[in-house]
Order: sequence, then C-alpha cells, then structure tokens
Amino acid sequence: MPPIEVLLPLGAVAFYLFDSSLMLYGNELALEWRTPRWRVSGGMNALLRGKRLYLPNPLRPHALLFQVRWDVASAGPEADPFPQLEQLDRTLAPVKIVVVALGFVLLVVLPPVSWFYGAGAMLLAVFIAAYLLIGAALVMVFRRRVALGLSPRRFTGLALEALACAPFAVNLVRKISLLHSDRLHLESFASRHFDEEIRQATAAIVVARIEERLALEDPEATRGAELQAMRDRLRSPSRDTN
Repeated sequence: MPPIEVLLPLGAVAFYLFDSSLMLYGNELALEWRTPRWRVSGGMNALLRGKRLYLPNPLRPHALLFQVRWDVASAGPEADPFPQLEQLDRTLAPVKIVVVALGFVLLVVLPPVSWFYGAGAMLLAVFIAAYLLIGAALVMVFRRRVALGLSPRRFTGLALEALACAPFAVNLVRKISLLHSDRLHLESFASRHFDEEIRQATAAIVVARIEERLALEDPEATRGAELQAMRDRLRSPSRDTN
C-alpha cells in the first residue's frame, strides 16, 4: 500500500476527474465554451451500458459546459439564447478565477507538498488555502444565485458537495453551466454561433450517431424517416448556416 503522502494527491486528481466526467447517451453531445471558442464532443467511441464517457479538458475548469440533445426538434423560430449565455459567463467570471486558483492548489501545489513534506504545517496550509478558496467561491455563487438560476435546494447541494470533497469544488462553473443546457437547440445554435470547422465536426458526430440509430430502427417508420431527413440535411453542403 503506497503511503498516504502519495495517495492523497492521487486521490485529489482522481476525484476531480471523476466529478468532471459526463456519461453521454447516443443522442447527446457535450459542448464546452471558453470565449470565444466552442468545442464539441460525442464522447469516447467505446460504450459503457449504452453511454459514452466524456472528460472535459482538465486544465479548463473555468470553461462553461453544456450537455445537449441533437435529436430534439425545433419548436419553430426561437430567441437566440446566446445573450443569456454571455450573461451567465459574465456572472461566473469571479467564480472562474477562484476555481482556477483552487485547481492550482489541489492539483499542482498539493502533490509536491504532500510528497516532500508529508503531514505537517505545510500540508495544513495547503488545506486551509483550499477551503478558503472554496468558501469564497460559495459566497460568490450564493450572492449571484438568482442570476445563475440556482434554487436554494440546488445551491445547498453544490455547497455540500464542495465542502465534503474539495476537488469537487473545482467543477463549480461546469456544474452551474450544465443546468442551463436545455436553453440550447443544437442545430439552430450551431448555425448561428459555431465556426465552419466546428459546424462540420458537429455534423460529422451527429451523422455517425444517426447511422448507429438507423441500424437499430425501421427506416420506414416515422422516426426512421425523420432521422434520415436530418442526416441528409447535415450532409448537404448547401445547408443553411446563417
């Protein structure tokens, strides 16, 4: 059994990565946004109980993260949610600074302190710094809870997670932004705000998922016809991207 000085930082990294990960169904994509760039992923190719593992960039805990369905039909002309996402990004700006600092303390400072100094004043100082940052982040989120769309129950859940396991607090920005995922209709949002490279990457992932679904569904059924129509539209080089 490795000594606690080794297990402690390894555990911090493991808990952080575990808490960061998403499990995506075949009709879901992960969108990561760090102004002004979007990143789209359908998760790993391997399936685990019908889902795909997605791990966001561990060095970008300040990037907003959304989990969206690509097979939701548009209800018609809809308001562009991007101004609300920009407002969300601005509201979370001070929290972003704190979670980056917290990630640095737990994932960069903690390992060498634990390995070289062991249990003692130095390690205690690291924990005090981490929990001061967690407290600061939670105070900021509490003061902005209405603007962030957090109910008292949801805020309490986030606070308890962060206080019970410090590495979970590094994901505060991601967890809050995930709550706003239902604002995004993927196809219309992509046509408005993704650059051509990201649009093509998104279309390729969705087409691949549609092919997988069609292999399991009757192509003559209504849903099969809808999926084929969507696949053909995404494959068309002349599709409207404005």
